[in-house]
Amino acid sequence: MLTQLLTNNGFKKFLIRLGIFLLVLFSVDFIIGSVLRNLYFKQSSGPDYETIYALEKSQEELMVFGSSRARNHYHPKAFEEALGMSFYNAGRNGNFILYSNAVVQAVLKRHQPKAIILDIVGHEFEYYAPNYEKLSVLLPFYKTHPEIRSTVNLRGNFEPVKLWFQMYPFNSTLLSIGLGNTQFYNKKDPVIKGYSPINRELSQEPVIDTVNLHYEIDTIQVKSYEQFIKSCKDAGVDLYIVCSPYFNTFPVRDKSVVLAEEIAKKYQVPFWDHSQDPAFTGNPKNFYDVRHLNEPSSLRFSTLIAEKIKSADGRLAND
Repeated sequence: MLTQLLTNNGFKKFLIRLGIFLLVLFSVDFIIGSVLRNLYFKQSSGPDYETIYALEKSQEELMVFGSSRARNHYHPKAFEEALGMSFYNAGRNGNFILYSNAVVQAVLKRHQPKAIILDIVGHEFEYYAPNYEKLSVLLPFYKTHPEIRSTVNLRGNFEPVKLWFQMYPFNSTLLSIGLGNTQFYNKKDPVIKGYSPINRELSQEPVIDTVNLHYEIDTIQVKSYEQFIKSCKDAGVDLYIVCSPYFNTFPVRDKSVVLAEEIAKKYQVPFWDHSQDPAFTGNPKNFYDVRHLNEPSSLRFSTLIAEKIKSADGRLAND
């Protein structure tokens, strides 16, 4: 039957047309993908530029990793003045331990900071599908950074196949590529060495937050957290893990924070839980929303953490 098909003129024409179609498809994909890649890595501002800088250019002695709370809570001025170290904040909005672990693998392959701060959040290890979807921000680095591929592949079994297409890594970045090649982000939100200052105050009273105290722990994210710790220790980097302040109070300690502390102690890594620090929690003047400190309070909090690191027993303190 195969021989009959191959000798059939109609089938031959179909194969020729299919071949031409695939050739055109892959040629267009290659050309447009190459243009998008070039524009992506030419960005000079915005969240993608900050990720590019963290993965491929950072040489700072002290780096901060985490989500938007990391990005908003760790002020470079406090650390530079107290510790005399160069500083970069590699936190990224909406991305948590999976993202942080992938980025730190890329950083440590190229450069060993003297110290790293990892900011974790309540519900850090909660299973939440968007945490995997948001790893799309790392797709542009898949080709050139093999150390992040195991993390990016967590998005799905077919991720390596999709990445045969040159345009695929940039499908969700078209707008940010455009804006990142202009001065839009620089004018919209000032960013200081990766730190994002917000100068607003809350206008509400604190409450006891009882929402979703019971949730499923995602063992993949826990393993990612452990890998982050092991990688820092293997590289000889001083690691400090912090849960920074929240506005509202909680009736019990978040179980992700408890688990994170237990794992940190196992590896003899300092873990400082300031999530309910009375110097910040409950005071509307300290926050711009219920999860994020405003700039004056972030400077005070950063000074507190910098002094703890500076202290003689900082590397072993767990209180």
